[in-house]
Amino acid sequence: MQDDSLDRRQFLRASGTLALWFVTTPAILRADDRDADVSSGQSSAAAYKVLTPAQAATFTAFASQVIPSEPGSPGAREANVTRFADNGLASHVAAQRPVFLQALAALDTEAARIVPGVREFTALPQSQQGDVMRALDASHHDLFETLRIPVLAGMFSNPSYGGNANKAGWTLIGFEDRFYWSAPFGDYDTAAQLRRHD
Repeated sequence: MQDDSLDRRQFLRASGTLALWFVTTPAILRADDRDADVSSGQSSAAAYKVLTPAQAATFTAFASQVIPSEPGSPGAREANVTRFADNGLASHVAAQRPVFLQALAALDTEAARIVPGVREFTALPQSQQGDVMRALDASHHDLFETLRIPVLAGMFSNPSYGGNANKAGWTLIGFEDRFYWSAPFGDYDTAAQLRRHD
């Protein structure tokens, strides 16, 4: 019989971390966030609270590999997951900041190991970026997940949290964001109407 206790622990840890990224409020988006154009999915460097421009570029490249942009299907870049992650690292997931930055640095380290002469993950073509990410996942799975989880959260969270710009993530999965649901008209409505008129 296979011992899958480690897999269960990894799943629970990942689930808890994902939930942490989702547990936020729009209040973290203060007035200084208006420097970034959320509707277009573009962040200005001035809007970053934690990430340097280089770190933001590394995370954006990573995120674009996880959920790539395709014709007619915006990806993580357009959904503005980098700004979402930066907002989280500056507020409710600040405790994860050291390991997040360690994971970004690990991408550069792995890139240099796999492609001699290269210093940065972002200097690689997309196909080799994928190779580096697979290597990081195999050798340091926790660091890989540290970066992957905020990509997912930023892609599919409420746009008011700074990610999912133009509802790109919800469009991708076919989610209808009415946030108010009323029961369809039916026999029970007719009976209620008749009782009111009795």
